[in-house]
Amino acid sequence: MVGEPLSTQRGPGPLPKPGPYRNPARFTIDAIGRTLAASVEGINLGDHQLAWSQLTPSFPQRLGSDDAFVEDHRSSSITHVWPSEVHADGGSWFVDVAYTSVQDPSDGPDGEACTEW
Repeated sequence: MVGEPLSTQRGPGPLPKPGPYRNPARFTIDAIGRTLAASVEGINLGDHQLAWSQLTPSFPQRLGSDDAFVEDHRSSSITHVWPSEVHADGGSWFVDVAYTSVQDPSDGPDGEACTEW
């Protein structure tokens, strides 16, 4: 009947197939997109703490400190981001990303003002 709660309208049988609003993978992809966007926004706005906070625990360990991260990104802006692979491992999600950054040549590798990573 129209106007009754959805739970009383459904008869016996399997639950409906997940839609885009119910699909857990969709929420994961959305979360990955928000994380990448926050990281890029942090770098582009000079809010290095925002960008740093998006990194996985293992990445900051490789850098050593947020000071090193700030130093490495002090003049950087990211102009393009290409997520190339998304995979899960042990309950965590990993994203391989290629991106283009522009920076003061004195901060770029080999004096580059534009770098594809």
